Amino acid sequence: SSERTYTKPWYVSTSGSVVETDTIQAAIDGCPLHGTVHIPWTGTTYTVSATIHIWKPITLEGEYTGYYPRENIAYNSTSSAASSYSSATYKIPYGSYNSSTIGSNKPLIYSTNATYGIYVHCYGVTLRNISMYCGSQTSENAACLYMKNDFGYDASQVAQPFMHNTIVENCAFQGRESYSKGVWCEGFGVATFKNVFVYYVKYAFYFDSNSTAQCTSITMIGCWAWNFSSIGYTFTNCDYCTLISCSADSVNSSVSYGYYFTNCHGCSAVSCGCEQITTAVVYDNCNNCSFGGMIYLLNDSNACAVRFFTASKVELRDLYVLVEGTSSYSYVIAPSGTKILLNNTNISSITGATITNGGMHDYVSL
Repeated sequence: SSERTYTKPWYVSTSGSVVETDTIQAAIDGCPLHGTVHIPWTGTTYTVSATIHIWKPITLEGEYTGYYPRENIAYNSTSSAASSYSSATYKIPYGSYNSSTIGSNKPLIYSTNATYGIYVHCYGVTLRNISMYCGSQTSENAACLYMKNDFGYDASQVAQPFMHNTIVENCAFQGRESYSKGVWCEGFGVATFKNVFVYYVKYAFYFDSNSTAQCTSITMIGCWAWNFSSIGYTFTNCDYCTLISCSADSVNSSVSYGYYFTNCHGCSAVSCGCEQITTAVVYDNCNNCSFGGMIYLLNDSNACAVRFFTASKVELRDLYVLVEGTSSYSYVIAPSGTKILLNNTNISSITGATITNGGMHDYVSL
């Protein structure tokens, strides 16, 4: 068979005393190329104490992620509805999850002591329906999901297995709010993230190039960075990446930025949202990038919709901005030399700039 199914041999105790790293890793190691390792949900979390390594193009598939009922919900056959449904019945899978509450709020995998929860070493990997909590990470160099191509790239063999698109879909990751990264792609390209939820981390989604490889061709669809302590989406030295209907939300008033682009080219955000954050979007030395969607700023006099730290060339398209409460705020703060193309975006309230939609404008420091 082209697929290998992983059948759970025992339950993980609610105390987290049973460690299943070797069992899951053995299934991955034994799975043939392009096969599937399936992790069923049996009602009890899989506890692992070391990094799960994926070093060949396979699919790691779980059965448990997203929202789930905290208690059983009665089904009313007459109205075809959950008769006992209430807002309190549903709960984020493991928003306050830790080892002491493992019995009530359960992710599929609980990583107890690893720098990386899952380490993807090559292209062509698919992660699907995985929820993971990494509770012991105390460094911003740690991540729930770490992706780095350790096998190199041979341009003469673009059809090689390692060059297939990498896909992460219907997954949820939680780390330590003041420390770690949720998803970290280092020098990794040609990847698609769909319906990926990251929360309680310092950096939710983090993409950067390194000395040997470019982070490029990243596509994000319907992803959500929630309640992070620093930045929702970080793109550094990235080219032609696209975000569609993604969101960056937080209830933490100390959050700095929703989206942060540095030295990027040809990166576009389409119909993206940003709520309850002081500074929504930052561009630093970027060219031919664009942002559109809705920004809902905190009721803070320091609030800013789009900020440029160095001169950049950016398009603001179909962008709608509103502020919580009645506080004043800045639509755009930009240094001299910045070029902004406006399309269906009104920033006429900016001091010291003559604004006309549909044209290129130089901005001066505010």
